[in-house]
Amino acid sequence: MLLVECARARAIRNLPAVGTTEALKEYLANIKAVEAAERQKTVERTLGILVCAPHLDLPQAMHCAGFREKECSDPGLLEKVRSAREESGPEPLSPRKRRRVEIYRQRVAALEALAEKPDPWKLTYGDQLTKKKVVAHIKATLLYEAGGLGAPSVCHLVYREHGALPSEDSIRKSCREGRAGQVPRLWARKWSHLAPPEIEDGDAPCPKKARIEADERETRHAAAHIEATLLLESEKKRPNGMGAKKVVAQINEEYGTSLNAGTIASYVQQGLAGHPPKNTKAKGFPIPPPRPLVRPEEQAAEERARKDLEETRIAAHIKATLLFEAEKKLPCGMSSKQVVDQVNREFGTKLNARTIARYVREGLAGKPPKKNGRPSTIFLPGDCATRVVEAPERAFGAGLPRWW
Repeated sequence: MLLVECARARAIRNLPAVGTTEALKEYLANIKAVEAAERQKTVERTLGILVCAPHLDLPQAMHCAGFREKECSDPGLLEKVRSAREESGPEPLSPRKRRRVEIYRQRVAALEALAEKPDPWKLTYGDQLTKKKVVAHIKATLLYEAGGLGAPSVCHLVYREHGALPSEDSIRKSCREGRAGQVPRLWARKWSHLAPPEIEDGDAPCPKKARIEADERETRHAAAHIEATLLLESEKKRPNGMGAKKVVAQINEEYGTSLNAGTIASYVQQGLAGHPPKNTKAKGFPIPPPRPLVRPEEQAAEERARKDLEETRIAAHIKATLLFEAEKKLPCGMSSKQVVDQVNREFGTKLNARTIARYVREGLAGKPPKKNGRPSTIFLPGDCATRVVEAPERAFGAGLPRWW
């Protein structure tokens, strides 16, 4: 018997095989001590769960704490947990929590009574599976609504009792919409008789009011989404318009929502500006009109500023290519990096040294830069596109055009 117990413990704990009886006894004693310590920790964890979720019974709390299925039904272990709970003393419950515990137990009892009643029609095998899913979902929403446990723990606990694993997301959504203890919408028409009756709780929010608030929240989100897509579309037409992040930050501040900049930009790219979100269920929300573009005088001023900026960039490019070509003829002339730094400081531009060197290498010094692979359509006065400076001196002023 000793060898059998040690073999079982070795399989559980992955202990190395040993050959002597004394070593077997020592290993077994160590294993029993470790198991006793772990069991004591699990008992303490069970008591903590019962404090957070007083509506649970002992087997449920033990299962959530980590006891195995066989241990949850062990009378000796149940008595040990019960005595430990009595020694620690009853946890004082507030009137609100005590009322929630009573409501949970009453609704669970009503659910079990409704589930045991004979159904109005003869159930097929598929109907039996569906009924099991519906009962598990209702029980899970009641457990989650009572508080103290997260959605994963609730789902595993319900699966242990009913053999059907509900969805964590559907549980959270049902409780968020105030539909705890109700049949899911997918099966509401056929299985509505399984829903336990609602019990009035003066302190709890009304389920109908919670649903109305959820609809209002979704409507506000849809209106903010439409406004953000329209605003971003109009901003993209402006030369210096706001980006998606700035637009979303502004709309979120106005509507109190949490829109995503990537989603708004994606809708605008797909040509869906002004459309509600694809997954919205809100109906009848007003579509805000698109924001007006800038006034004509502002648009003309922005266009002039953009043209001046483009002309400055072209002038800086031409001067940089001419200057670098002249510097290349000198024994100790400046490099393209030095030339570009000097021209950028003078014009306030951001020219690239490699681009300037490539233009000079290709014989394009003095010509305007190409735009999207084509020569720019903006030319400056003085016929600078064909003029080449032949100034060997470092001052570089003899051959410059008049407007420099």
